[in-house]
Amino acid sequence: MKKKKTKKTDKIFVLVIIIISILAITVIGIKKTEDLNKEIPLIENNTKIELSRCLEGEEKECITEYNCDGTQYCKNGKWTNCYKNKVVCIPSKEYTCALTPCLSGTKVCNDCGTGWEKCK
Repeated sequence: MKKKKTKKTDKIFVLVIIIISILAITVIGIKKTEDLNKEIPLIENNTKIELSRCLEGEEKECITEYNCDGTQYCKNGKWTNCYKNKVVCIPSKEYTCALTPCLSGTKVCNDCGTGWEKCK
């Protein structure tokens, strides 16, 4: 009887150790991911610049220097400059659009060339 109890206790002990190990690995993994997102202050030409680390292939929305919607990409653990989103029309140009099946109107391309105002 004593041997069966010991085997059962050993199995429970091993199971507890495995669960603790899995939890520890998970916590360490989360901590490392948090560390990647911390901002790192840099000095360039006597100006403090805030850059953050990122994971290769990540993308995030941004605003370009011309106040247009853009996208930044993670390359080599650093965010790229903000690139303007795909241009789909000529900025400020009017285009014909359908208000109803029988009535046409116009829509104006936004200042960035990335979309149109509402059809009027």
